[in-house]
Amino acid sequence: MTKVINLKMTRGDTFKRNFKLETDNKEEINLDNLTKAYFTVKADIDNEEFLFQKKIGAGITVSDNLIHLRIESEDTSSLEADTYYYDLEVTFGEDVYTPLKGNFVVEWDVTGGTE
Repeated sequence: MTKVINLKMTRGDTFKRNFKLETDNKEEINLDNLTKAYFTVKADIDNEEFLFQKKIGAGITVSDNLIHLRIESEDTSSLEADTYYYDLEVTFGEDVYTPLKGNFVVEWDVTGGTE
């Protein structure tokens, strides 16, 4: 079953979040056999194009049975403050699951870090 969790961040900031995957019975899922993980953000869920995507080795690491997500400031610095959509898709061998999805809210910022 997919869990819906809405995420919120400030445009242009670094965003870090750790995810622990659980079964419907709240049992922790062992990530030792995880072969792929993708965190994808889109403006339109029906469009093939994504705004940005993270994967293992490029924004996602796995350790201590957690999926560690890191979104760099440049991933969101050019986005409009708005509500987007995300999901986290994981693969164990040939089995593909989407354990998390939800709204991805990018809030406005004032300081743009210009020099």
